[in-house]
Amino acid sequence: MCKKLIYPVVFFVMLCIGASVAHADLIAYWPFDEGSGDVAADIVGGFDAQITDATWTTASQMGNAAIDVAGSTIDCGPGPTPSTEDLTLAWWMIDNHDSYGTMLSKSAESSTKGYNILVRTHSGEGSPLRFRIGGWQAYGGWGEECMLPEGAYEDGQWVQITCTYDSASDTATIYVNGEVKENGAFNPKTGIAGANGYCEGLNNPDEPLYIAGNPESFTGIIDEVAIWDTALTPDEVLSVYEKGPQALDPQQAGRPTPEDEAGDIPRDLMLSWAPGETAVTRDIFLGTSYEDANNASVADPLGTTVGQDLSGTEWDPGRLEFGQTYYWRVDEANGAPDNTVFKGNIWSFTTEPYSYPIETEILATASSSQPGDMGPENTISGLGLNDADQHSTDATHMWLSGAGAGPAWIQYEFDKAYKLHELWVWNSNQVIEAFVGIGAKDVTVETSLDGSDWAPVVDASQFAQATGSADYTANTTVDFAGVLAKFVRITINSGWGMMPQYGLSEVRFFYVPTYPREPQPGHGSTVDSPTPTLSWRPGRESASSSLYFGTAPDELGLLSEGITDASYALDRGRNPEGLLYGTTYYWSVTEVNDAEAVSSYTGEVWSYTTPDFAIVDDFDQYDDACNRIFFAWEDGLGHNGGEEIEGCDVPPSNGNGGGSIVGHSQAPFAERGIAAAGSSQSLPLEYDNAFGPSEATLAIGGQDWTAHDIKTFSLAFYGTEGNTGQLYVKINNTKIVYDGDAADIANPAWVTWTIDLSAIGGLQNVQTLAIGIDGGSAAGMLYIDDIRLNP
Repeated sequence: MCKKLIYPVVFFVMLCIGASVAHADLIAYWPFDEGSGDVAADIVGGFDAQITDATWTTASQMGNAAIDVAGSTIDCGPGPTPSTEDLTLAWWMIDNHDSYGTMLSKSAESSTKGYNILVRTHSGEGSPLRFRIGGWQAYGGWGEECMLPEGAYEDGQWVQITCTYDSASDTATIYVNGEVKENGAFNPKTGIAGANGYCEGLNNPDEPLYIAGNPESFTGIIDEVAIWDTALTPDEVLSVYEKGPQALDPQQAGRPTPEDEAGDIPRDLMLSWAPGETAVTRDIFLGTSYEDANNASVADPLGTTVGQDLSGTEWDPGRLEFGQTYYWRVDEANGAPDNTVFKGNIWSFTTEPYSYPIETEILATASSSQPGDMGPENTISGLGLNDADQHSTDATHMWLSGAGAGPAWIQYEFDKAYKLHELWVWNSNQVIEAFVGIGAKDVTVETSLDGSDWAPVVDASQFAQATGSADYTANTTVDFAGVLAKFVRITINSGWGMMPQYGLSEVRFFYVPTYPREPQPGHGSTVDSPTPTLSWRPGRESASSSLYFGTAPDELGLLSEGITDASYALDRGRNPEGLLYGTTYYWSVTEVNDAEAVSSYTGEVWSYTTPDFAIVDDFDQYDDACNRIFFAWEDGLGHNGGEEIEGCDVPPSNGNGGGSIVGHSQAPFAERGIAAAGSSQSLPLEYDNAFGPSEATLAIGGQDWTAHDIKTFSLAFYGTEGNTGQLYVKINNTKIVYDGDAADIANPAWVTWTIDLSAIGGLQNVQTLAIGIDGGSAAGMLYIDDIRLNP
């Protein structure tokens, strides 16, 4: 797509190479969901794979199954034929890192075409994964590689890898779980694609495509292998990681809320999603079975709840069950005349449990302890538990009272009072337990708010005996029935044997959440603005909330009460007076419900810190699709708008008729090689006043540049040797000329220009910001970055 729309012929003649932005073209996809047999279907391209000596497994990362490929061959025939020289390969794997193997390969030793993914070199060679483009070189082996650094992912764990190759920039990038871990420019192209120094292409029909390698096979587990004939963008890679290879289908529903596989989701929630591009209505299916959610229809809902013919993109499923995993699907449907239905992907989430373990620090004390690392703190340390909650038989992982007649007691103190639900008990579990019976038997469990007045727990009179084996799990549960307590004391009146000593291995306390939690912004975080929206997850018994706010943690004042939506926007007109940049603020929430026995719960004091300055534009947000830098900054040339970009409705512009050009003529349009410290992009501004005044203008939209004690405006600029002219800015219609050294405009180094705003009027309503260069014959190239407002 051409950047420019109309410009006088006397200025220049420009040749544009057309390039529209379309959705990524998925050309092959092996989900490995069969679970058995010797064929893995390519459900997109039809290149079904023949499998030799592989083992199917239900330990799938996505879908129904995966495949353990140790010693196997997966032959996909010629594989898909890319229509471009761009490429993306993606897959999930568990890498055992025990051999030299190839994950994906479409290249022979005599070929200069193809690609190769080498997973794990010989021991001691460092990089766990190498991405090669071009093919094996007959004149000297593989050329340049893009390699992951050692330790980029964990052995023995599921990891999603995506490798992209962009032929225009000759750059390969490797992503791990949706994040860039390594990229490299294969430059020059010699050494990666043949002795002629030019990439001959990835279209290599003479060579078969192997998954899991040939001849050296990758020896782990694989799932969800996919190929695109384009280099996916970072956002697309993240979407594939989160939602699977078919998530980029523009007709399918996408971006689910809650996110796929999210946990601890409130039971009262609103399901939402991004609609398909052409859909008019949609049907939603929600159930507790993956199979039901995948196979349900309006005519036969199976075990799902159905929302039918929905016009919006939100759906309230009603109150859900505690601790339940739900699966859901949204089928997007076109209107007349075709009424095509696009079946959605299966997403899942798990609702919040009824109660949570107390994970804050607990103080454990006891009437006595046996010398030798057998103190009461062992019962809350988790020291003897494995990942399956099985307790060891090591005596030093337990508490044992001192010898003596009479009862023994052990007591626990929490950081605050909790509404207690359950106590899980692992009794004393030494190997000799079956013969000696050290474990607690007849007990009295009591609770207290202050450590002085105690109340017994009903029906808590005996603990079950431990097995004395290393696979022992908790076998006693005490029901606290929702009592509010800060202290719990267990008095052991007798044990399972005759010895006058008693012990416990581990205890775990569960509580019903009644305090506000999960603050946003996160506690101790730095925010983008002095006036963020404060939100939190309310306690389960909350009817409303009161918000307290201040500049010191012990001096909070009431800001608002009767809040029912667990959210408060610190916008103008509601916020405390004088919120400033570079300041830390503190806040707390009290949950209120007069109908409950305990009418209020006051949460912790949280804090957030405001930024040191406000960003007007740092240029890092611009892309090469629908948010191009010259769509926002008007120059003299104008642009075609989004008419050739799928899904982009940016109108064309004739520009301002001057001699300025914002952005490069071809992607990347923002400047990426020259940027201020900490920035990834800057604004390239080419100017020539022979064709009219050179200005670039940003529409601001009525910002208040006096709020929060703003005092100065600043920007950074980087010159080019030979630049001429006088730099200036216009805030609304007020022009300020650069007051530094006039030669700075030609200095190829970043210079920061700071402007005192005290003498400039109309700053409560700033509509436009312009950057320009004066001088009748002024011309050159200037780069702009980090436009800020400073206190």
